Amino acid sequence: MIGRTLAHYEITAEIGAGGMGIVYRARDTRLGRDVALKFLPEEVAGDPERVARFRREARILATLQHPGIAAIHGLEEADGHVFCILEFVRGETLGRRLKKGTVPLPEALRLLREIAAALAAAHEHGILHRDVKPENLMIEPEGRVKVLDFGLAKSFVARESDRTGPPGTTITAPLTLPGTIQGTVNYMSPEQARGEEVDRRTDVWSFGCVMYDLLAGRRAFDDPTPTDVIAAILKDEPDWSQLPSEVPERVRHLLQRCLRKDRARRLHDLADAQIELDEVLESQEHPDREPALKPRPRWGRLPLAAIGIVFLALLGFAGRSILRRSDPDEKQVYHLTLTLPESTPLAVQDAGALAISPDGRKLVFVTADETGSALYLRELDKPNPRSLAGTEGGCQPFFAPDGASIGFFAHGLLKRLPLDGGAAIPICEAEGPRGGSWSEDGEIVFAAGDSGSGLFRVAATGGVPRAIALRTPDAQRERISWPSFLPGGESILAVVGTGFSYEPMNIARIDLEEGRLKILAEGDMAPVYHPSGFVVATRGRSLIGLPFEPRKKSPVGDPFVASEDLWALVVPQYALARNGTLVYALEGANRGEGGEWTDRTPVWVDSQGKLTPLGAPARAYTLPSLSPDGSFVAFSVLGEKTIENWVYSVERGTLSRLTRRGNEHLPIWTPDARRIIFASDVAGGAPNLYWMAADGTGEAQRLTWSDYHQCPSSVSPDGRYLSYTEARAGNATDIYLLDLAGDLVPRPFAVSASNDRQGMISPDGGWIAYTSDRSGVEEIYLERFPDGRGRTQITTKGGWNPLWSRDGRRLFFWNRTARGVNQSVGVEIWSVEIDLENGNPRVGRPQLFAAGRFREHFAAKPNFDVSPDGGSLLLLTEGVDYVMPREIHVVLNWTATLADR
Repeated sequence: MIGRTLAHYEITAEIGAGGMGIVYRARDTRLGRDVALKFLPEEVAGDPERVARFRREARILATLQHPGIAAIHGLEEADGHVFCILEFVRGETLGRRLKKGTVPLPEALRLLREIAAALAAAHEHGILHRDVKPENLMIEPEGRVKVLDFGLAKSFVARESDRTGPPGTTITAPLTLPGTIQGTVNYMSPEQARGEEVDRRTDVWSFGCVMYDLLAGRRAFDDPTPTDVIAAILKDEPDWSQLPSEVPERVRHLLQRCLRKDRARRLHDLADAQIELDEVLESQEHPDREPALKPRPRWGRLPLAAIGIVFLALLGFAGRSILRRSDPDEKQVYHLTLTLPESTPLAVQDAGALAISPDGRKLVFVTADETGSALYLRELDKPNPRSLAGTEGGCQPFFAPDGASIGFFAHGLLKRLPLDGGAAIPICEAEGPRGGSWSEDGEIVFAAGDSGSGLFRVAATGGVPRAIALRTPDAQRERISWPSFLPGGESILAVVGTGFSYEPMNIARIDLEEGRLKILAEGDMAPVYHPSGFVVATRGRSLIGLPFEPRKKSPVGDPFVASEDLWALVVPQYALARNGTLVYALEGANRGEGGEWTDRTPVWVDSQGKLTPLGAPARAYTLPSLSPDGSFVAFSVLGEKTIENWVYSVERGTLSRLTRRGNEHLPIWTPDARRIIFASDVAGGAPNLYWMAADGTGEAQRLTWSDYHQCPSSVSPDGRYLSYTEARAGNATDIYLLDLAGDLVPRPFAVSASNDRQGMISPDGGWIAYTSDRSGVEEIYLERFPDGRGRTQITTKGGWNPLWSRDGRRLFFWNRTARGVNQSVGVEIWSVEIDLENGNPRVGRPQLFAAGRFREHFAAKPNFDVSPDGGSLLLLTEGVDYVMPREIHVVLNWTATLADR
């Protein structure tokens, strides 16, 4: 196989082989990444039943989305081979790590916590691993664990009677009996050894065996032959005296509960093990911490005199040692927390909210309230912050190299502000900002807009920005964010998008003159170079350190986790000063229960602003779609792990689930109300389009086959054409048409270098309105349908989410009044009269229809709908608002911790 190319995967090496299959390393030539390809064993590869189960169970595994589980990317068939595309995980197995010697107790407990969390997540999906052992646990270079080999090979059974549950609920495995065992048996549960039915407690037992390995440095059951091992598993107890004396009593008790032979008395759920290990780790890391139920004293509750004493002491130390980095022995790290008023929390939904001056003395942060955002300055040698005049609506601040000025974005402009009291000065236009950086020679590089790379450079004194053209094979599809200058000012670090909105982001180095781009690290965001010789970036809610050589402009080591628990909903909230001071917003208690999975209330809103509840119970609704007569509403309902379609009967007041196979969403109705079209990824790979009966009967039928993410938008009134959006590499979106009455062959409608989406066909079938950023700003356009002639621009000050009234005389659309703030703040819905008579559209003046805290959604269809009479809009209100963080953590001399690594 090595050297062959199947589909678009170049096979480069063999990773492992056994009785359950063979795994190869391969290069995905389309996305430029390494993957693992897993094939059926040769002796069963031609069995139609085994292949069918392989496909079905791969779809089940595709529902697993957890950072501790190696992902499945898809299922392919090429040249007679059926194979799974899996995440290629770098690092070493836990088995190899154990061969090197005993694992320190804190590291062992952390690894066990991560393993328990991953397996608990799988169990929540009804999926058993059934082969938990050190060889299936990969430790990544930064120290995190990935659980591998999630049962695909072991899901095949020879007889239907061997199943342990109904089809589609759990992944089952063949009975493993003496004489038919493949691989090690040391982690097999007693019920597996006896050939009995298994459940999640089997994985609990195997987890306990791994736990014993890590704590004792040897296997719990390690007899010379497989038969002896099974006999010991059934009859003997592990040698508990082998556990080191420093293992806490709570951990010993947890281990004993995991390894009880009677599974009725065994620990039932690994989520409970995760909680136990969390609490043990917390007690070890913070032995003097007060009980969690006892409120901690905060700065705001201390007497004013006490606050002054604490700050004088800290700042005195900073002035003598931390801010003066001349003494190499000064490596003390100090922590303090700043608490903001409850009325002005950090504005962290859409924008980087923190910036710190190079000398670590000045902190600028963004706050938000009902009126919008604003910037504040906190000089750390002074007790109180002050607001910065002229920064209303501002976001994403960044400092000049001398710390005397800041750059920021507000109302579609890039601005600079002297911190000595001068006025804010516009530099240039910058719609849709995604971060900026200020060089030593007075140039600013910033990312903005939604088309092309969106990377620009401009003099800090002002002028016309120059676009930076990227010389990459897919330059028009790249999306650049969060630039940061490297020493010398000739190149930058930046974040590069590799797919649609929720695809992974990578860190790249970009040469500003030649536009060359090189990926340095995968899956990270917000990179900053620090003179200590590291690039610091975020991965999830953790900070990572990447050893970096500035002269070579490349990494010189593997990344490692440096700090955890940042507040990072969309953009990571941290800033790092040249002198080593780190500031970040705290995760944990400061984060509320709002967000994507918040319960929302569907409401009718009329032109007078009156809100009338629809009557549907509160759920995590998104993307409502009214049936043609308004008697039903289809919603997507979000969970933490799946998205499903539901239908609400307005007349009966009942809510019923339409789909239940995994991630299926974006419902729209056919004009006859007999079917609902939606996007689904249950087949593996990117979401494609399906339809099914609106009453939930029958099976869903697939409409499209594509490697790219697809979203339905609208159906022509005669039911023939489906308009949908397809997202390709680099976040680019195009509009296609599908002939539902024909051969289901896609036809391009709006395919260009710009982003075109949300194609909404008019009620008379003669026109299509859609959103495009062809001008550099998202606006709404109108064209003839289906031939695409005679383009007319509808909006001139920004707009998206176009939606027709049922009579075709008005077009509704959205705009946002407070950019860079929480998405549920300041949304406006406008309407415009459109006369389509005589084939020459006449567009009226847009009128504000409604405004308020309504839920946005940047999908390929609007996140609202229009009543049949056109007098009201169906919108979603937030059940619980985001509780923005109010605590900013300051770490003096934080980079000393990097040097220690």
